[in-house]
Amino acid sequence: MNCHGAGGRGDGPAGKMLTPPPADLTGPKTKAKSDAEVLKTIREGRAGTAMVGFKGQLSEQETSALLSYIRSLSK
Repeated sequence: MNCHGAGGRGDGPAGKMLTPPPADLTGPKTKAKSDAEVLKTIREGRAGTAMVGFKGQLSEQETSALLSYIRSLSK
């Protein structure tokens, strides 16, 4: 929530200070990504951004739940 914000729009308190800004998880770019792409980002992060990977911190069940939550934001 600090980066992507409560609604997933990339407008969280910490996100406002990041360059590049956090992804808008409600937008068309995220919606167009496959589940595999989103899961890879959750697990490995994104180079050149503040997005860190959560592999080893989240269980597979938690990672799947996070993917479901992200998908619910873009509906």
